[in-house]
Amino acid sequence: LEMTRHVSMISITLSTRELNKNSPGQ
Repeated sequence: LEMTRHVSMISITLSTRELNKNSPGQ
């Protein structure tokens, strides 16, 4: 369970970074 939580957190962080890259205005 701990591993799954870590993976999901990392995935969210990575996806958020991608969104920030695509829209630097925000």
